Amino acid sequence: MPEKPALLLIENVTGLLSSNTSANYIKLHYALLRLGYKSGAILINAALFVPQSRPRVFVIAIRQDIPIPADLCDSGPNWLHNQAAVTLGRTLPHRIWWRADKPPERKKSLVDLIDFNLPYDKDDALKLIPPHHQKKLAEFDEIVATGYRRTRHGKQCLELRFDGIAGCLRTPEGGSSKQFLIVKKDGELHARLLSPRAQPV
Repeated sequence: MPEKPALLLIENVTGLLSSNTSANYIKLHYALLRLGYKSGAILINAALFVPQSRPRVFVIAIRQDIPIPADLCDSGPNWLHNQAAVTLGRTLPHRIWWRADKPPERKKSLVDLIDFNLPYDKDDALKLIPPHHQKKLAEFDEIVATGYRRTRHGKQCLELRFDGIAGCLRTPEGGSSKQFLIVKKDGELHARLLSPRAQPV
């Protein structure tokens, strides 16, 4: 870059902080230093704002000649830093402990956003639910769960989550790029793919 911008923002998966024994992030940190930036990594999960899990690392780098407002920095780790970020931050030079106010508790759950009028056309996937998740389903009279197909011990299964949050979308190489919606109501259990909504709720 012939002209270096004041601020750089890099988004990546959380594994950036820990993969290859953290060597990948360390290399990035020192590359930014050589370019004239000091930086720090934070971790934010989209589940703070919407009922979908999508944890991501954000590396925020600022040019070294620019002063940082005091209310944007902390003296040490805070809720934005997982253990990997804490460990790296304590060992790397010129790192920044970025800070921000934690957002208010999310009010909506997945069940508040679902269109229950769409057809359930994937009931054949129910046979893939593993026994321990079938047992969990039996504990509820009514439940909306989400699931991904996975290969475990050489067999395909449909792993469910029951916390009112959709899982993070994955590439097909990660198991299943399509998320299933499992609905138990009025003594019946049905499945379909999670769908977009045409209008906001």
